[in-house]
Amino acid sequence: MTKYTHDEVNKMLRRAFGGSSGNSLIKLTVKTSKYHERPISAHYRERKVDSALTCHECSVRFQVDGIFGFCPKCKAQQIRVYDANLAIIRREVEHRSNTQRSLRHAYAELVSTFELLCKRRAKKVTTDNGQFQSLEATRQFFQDHSGVDVFSELSDSESMHLRRVFQKRHLYTHGTEVIDERYIKHVREDAHLLGKAPTPSLSEFEAAADALRKVIDRIVLRTQ
Repeated sequence: MTKYTHDEVNKMLRRAFGGSSGNSLIKLTVKTSKYHERPISAHYRERKVDSALTCHECSVRFQVDGIFGFCPKCKAQQIRVYDANLAIIRREVEHRSNTQRSLRHAYAELVSTFELLCKRRAKKVTTDNGQFQSLEATRQFFQDHSGVDVFSELSDSESMHLRRVFQKRHLYTHGTEVIDERYIKHVREDAHLLGKAPTPSLSEFEAAADALRKVIDRIVLRTQ
């Protein structure tokens, strides 16, 4: 409570109860207190979530503090930056109390990390722009410009987890509260969930992240 608030409350009490009538059976006495300021110290623990990397091209050492995919000095593409970004996302999930909310953010950040890396790798083979938030568009882009299906080495299970994460991320980003026909079109395995809320999970995120790492390895290999 501030001093101003304290004084105003005291004035209000004195006006309301400061006097009594002569025939009153009950006499009220109001005693107000002096204001004593009490300092409040903040208690918090800063959590370190960045990662240090050394560029294999120019040897500069830099910190990974967020979602990006290249050396800040020479702009060399870094597959290790994807791994560092993924480690940051995982730590964010582990340290937040609202797991569901943090996982929704993690889904979005995983897709953003993949999109950024694909954009930079694409510049090595073409001036065309790709739409890398879509798995189908990503497959077609690298088939057209690199002659390879970058998803061909994924198992059915890996493909399913990847499609789930990308499609749930789309629902979360656009504020869709339930699984719709568009989602089912891409993830037919979840047809029985039509109309239900999309639920993220850590195991699903981990499976998709591992599958995406395989895809990125193929993209990097074919865009040297």
